[in-house]
Formats: sequence, C-alpha cells, structure tokens
Amino acid sequence: MLPRNQNNGRSRATHWAHGCCSTERSRIDNQLVSSYHLRHIKDVYRYHQEKMDAVQSAQEKFDRLCELNVFEQVMNVCHTTIVQNAWKAGKELAVHGLIYSINNGVLMDLNCSITGADQVDSTHRLK
Repeated sequence: MLPRNQNNGRSRATHWAHGCCSTERSRIDNQLVSSYHLRHIKDVYRYHQEKMDAVQSAQEKFDRLCELNVFEQVMNVCHTTIVQNAWKAGKELAVHGLIYSINNGVLMDLNCSITGADQVDSTHRLK
C-alpha cells in the first residue's frame, strides 16, 4: 500500500497502523510473502536488520518498521527520473518523510527530507 495522500496530493504521509506493516509483522519470520507490497516491507526489514534487531518490544519494532518504510519510500521517490529531472532543471523540490500516529493523532516529521540530487547516493543519481 502506498502512503495515503494528504493535503490535496501535495504531500504524502503514511501512518503507524499501515496495513502492510501490520500484516508483515505477523509473518516476518516464517511465511513466504507473495504480494509485491508485503515483499517490499520484508526488504525494508532486511535492509535495516541491525536497527530492527536492536528493538525489543513488538510495538516498538512495528513502529520502527513503519518509520523505516517511510524513509525507503522517500528515497524511492527521489530515485525517479521525474524528481531528478526537476532538480536538474533547477526546480525547487523537496521530498519529506512524515508519519501519522492513529493512536495519538500526531503527524511526525521523520527528518528525512531530500532537497536535491546531491543527497541521493551516486548509484541512483542520474548522470
């Protein structure tokens, strides 16, 4: 599931009760994940294995997985030719990572904003 559009499509946010993260939390150890979306969540878990293993409680692990998913989605958006061509053309564009807690109603900035191609690793940067 992609993050839910907020603010008339001008910004994107996801929330801690993200359905894919919730489903994946119950499958993370022993079931084959066939859905593309669930596979991505499992990849996020794998990419950040050390950070995930450092968290003890199931709820904290779930919250961290959701936050890391937002970070990865910010990076995925910045890897697109549309975003990178806009930067190359001198357009002012920032991609922000936000997450919404259904539990307390707080929209939290994850401080993973990207404002230019120089912040994208060279492997994904357009030439």
